[in-house]
Amino acid sequence: MSRPTHNPGTSQPLYLEDTPEALSEGGFHDEFEAEQETRSPAVAVHNASFTTALHRFYAQYWLRTGTSSTSELLWALVWLVAVTAILFGATGYTRALVDAGTASSLTRTLYMLVFMVDCLWVMANLGPLGSVIARYRNYRAAR
Repeated sequence: MSRPTHNPGTSQPLYLEDTPEALSEGGFHDEFEAEQETRSPAVAVHNASFTTALHRFYAQYWLRTGTSSTSELLWALVWLVAVTAILFGATGYTRALVDAGTASSLTRTLYMLVFMVDCLWVMANLGPLGSVIARYRNYRAAR
């Protein structure tokens, strides 16, 4: 068993090895305690502005409990459709340049980069989109 030393200026122990005491320090001590840590349900914000809706869209990434107003859903959809259209449009444009055969190496690199960003964008936004739709369904069911 490792004996803890103390952090300078504090009374908290400093564990230097991976012991059960060190691994539970500042975290959960068992699975039951980890399951008890829950997030409070979201509460719908009526007439949410674009920035408020966008903040809530990403701040409540996988939170499917609670409610989400119509304005939150619509602003999230406007954001996703606009950015997705811009990204896919840039991908299509750079692909057309590359397929023409006259593209420089910089254009080819830009095409590969934009293509990868498209994939990451879609994967990163599927979670919050599903969550906001689930919260909107809860909102409609509660009305």
